[in-house]
Amino acid sequence: MKKIVNTAVPVVFATTRTPLSTTLSIIQEGENGGPLTQAQDVPHDLWIPNRRLHPLFLRPHFEATDPDTGETVTSGYEQKWYLVNNGEYTEITSVTTSDDYYKECDAEGNLTGRLVVRKNVNYDAPVTIACRVTCPDNLRKQAYTEEELVLLTAENKPEAFYSVKIQAPSTLTFNPIWQKRDTPLAGGALQYGSMFRLSAKAALGEEDATTGVVFFWYAGDTLIGETLECLFYRDANQLAGKGQGTDTIVVDMDFADQLDIAVAIGYYEAVYSPTGNPHAKGYYEQADGAYVLTADTTVNTGKQYYTKPTAPNTPARDHIAAVWQWPNIDALPYSKGGTVVREGKTLAGTKDFAAIVQADGLDVGGDVVDEYVRLEWKRHGMNSAEVTVVGWGREVSISNADLYRTGYENVEVYPDIWLLGCYKLVVDGEGKYVTSDGRYVVSRW
Repeated sequence: MKKIVNTAVPVVFATTRTPLSTTLSIIQEGENGGPLTQAQDVPHDLWIPNRRLHPLFLRPHFEATDPDTGETVTSGYEQKWYLVNNGEYTEITSVTTSDDYYKECDAEGNLTGRLVVRKNVNYDAPVTIACRVTCPDNLRKQAYTEEELVLLTAENKPEAFYSVKIQAPSTLTFNPIWQKRDTPLAGGALQYGSMFRLSAKAALGEEDATTGVVFFWYAGDTLIGETLECLFYRDANQLAGKGQGTDTIVVDMDFADQLDIAVAIGYYEAVYSPTGNPHAKGYYEQADGAYVLTADTTVNTGKQYYTKPTAPNTPARDHIAAVWQWPNIDALPYSKGGTVVREGKTLAGTKDFAAIVQADGLDVGGDVVDEYVRLEWKRHGMNSAEVTVVGWGREVSISNADLYRTGYENVEVYPDIWLLGCYKLVVDGEGKYVTSDGRYVVSRW
């Protein structure tokens, strides 16, 4: 065989790759299935669900598949969230959990990919949210982008809403010096000394629903009850048939100097397939607009039974603040035996001092002073910076020798005013609550 003299023109094969197959969908998550449409009560500014309490979570589901190999791209892609308004895209970058929209982070601060929506949407102002995912493909040297839109809407349906309102001013003030007695307050509350009676009313749409719901009273996020955390609430202070679970409670502000009191409600839910012993199961039935525990021991098919709520099952909620408010306190000291100290025998004696305590310019009775005010008596030589504490109380005795000065120097005697706050539990040096005869010890602080 002879050597080839000329090489033939080669046939060139081009290697091409089929473009990736990409899809993007957005899954809504959260309570009630995370609905994209809310019910809205415009006059009362209410929503179901209330996204401030029950946020909507949007999670992107992105898939990129190589048709040639069947492999799925599981990482390396970038996603961004946007608000879309009249075709203009505004990227959502916040991770602040109090914002209307923010990107969720895990406990380590890493982004989870989900968008959290806390925005309650008005029925006449729907919101469009966009998610864009970009997936780079190094083999094909190109990037693939998918975009998906979500529309958030609301329907104006006020008849679907429960509402609740505490019948009291938005802020209750307790003046420990001038305590009101058996005094109606604005909004329907009643004060008797340190005791405040609070009531609430519930409505379904425009109809009064007070007798048809259970009331849950809170101090902040704590359900109020006769516990160490709620010294201001005692069963013995409640009106007959009232208290936690009803529309009326009584709180004692002598045991709390600041409270955020809230009320929520729960409605009785219908039992559609009752079985067994209705009375033993705790079923209720309606009577004259109220719910009463049924006496039936077997199911009466002609009756509708209900279960009593054990926790709020509506977003209806209202709250007020209750705080101490001190008047302007002054003390007017005076000497019971003159204001001159002379050298000689008089230096062996004492002088007695007392003070008139005034609040807003009016004299305060001794029993109130003993309860809420402490006077720390001091003496001070006018030519010296030294101040000496000489005693506590509404009255004090000081020896003439301690008051005497040479060189015509005067000595002033005066009380500093200390105010005692609400009762609190006493703890020992180990941080344990102090008890006496099996009862917890409290003291003003």
